[in-house]
Amino acid sequence: MGSVLSYIWGWQQEEEEEEEEDGPWSLQHLREKCHQTADGLIELDLQSCDLTSVPPAVFRLEQVHVLKLSRNKLTHLGAGICSLRQLSVLHVEHNRLGSLPAELADCPHLAELHAGWNSLSGLPARFRRMANLKVLSLYSNDFKTVPDSVPLMSCLEYADFEHNSLKGLPMSMSRSGVKVLKLGMNQFQQVPVVVTTMASLEQLDMSSNVVSSIPDLIGSMTQMKSLNFSRNCIQSLPQSICELPSIEELNFLQNKIAKLPPGISRL
Repeated sequence: MGSVLSYIWGWQQEEEEEEEEDGPWSLQHLREKCHQTADGLIELDLQSCDLTSVPPAVFRLEQVHVLKLSRNKLTHLGAGICSLRQLSVLHVEHNRLGSLPAELADCPHLAELHAGWNSLSGLPARFRRMANLKVLSLYSNDFKTVPDSVPLMSCLEYADFEHNSLKGLPMSMSRSGVKVLKLGMNQFQQVPVVVTTMASLEQLDMSSNVVSSIPDLIGSMTQMKSLNFSRNCIQSLPQSICELPSIEELNFLQNKIAKLPPGISRL
């Protein structure tokens, strides 16, 4: 495996001589920490390393596909992240990030961004240019609204905003191609009408909110496979919920529903 990675890095003697930094976060040390996954991706795992900043040498590992920086003490990532031109998966959960660098939008292959358990309240406008991002996980942050850039992420399929402070969704979400939308543990009092216009939506999780009713338009969601409204304040279900043609799972546990609509048993 070492010989394979050496070939990928294209190690050269003169490059090693240029390196100034020594110690645990030197370029050579970080290269040694890289490994190749079963899928052939180069991964660098720096989780739980007590980092307060990203070691500068990380940004010289231009062939890294998967970078794991979770469970550190990072307050920023730095603009140098755009040097990782092959980066496809980034994990920065459980840090102290108050923002993400706009330069992440310049990582052309970034497909998954996992940034839960931080202090984020917004995203850079440039994130709308993330043409290949499929997974956006932002649970347990400080979002009060869904950033304007999210509906414009053309390949986004999975969006996780659980455990934030959302009360509604922008109407621009109707343009989103998201298939899985996680909105549990927020402050929703009603189901945003815009979700019924999201043509690609297959899974909607709004558990642990204070939703009191389900709109009749729910029955128009032809691709919907899974609805989770457990732990809300719902007292009744509309008859239209029985008309969902693709539904596979309904979860309304811990609500106040006294009577189910006729025909629901046929689902």
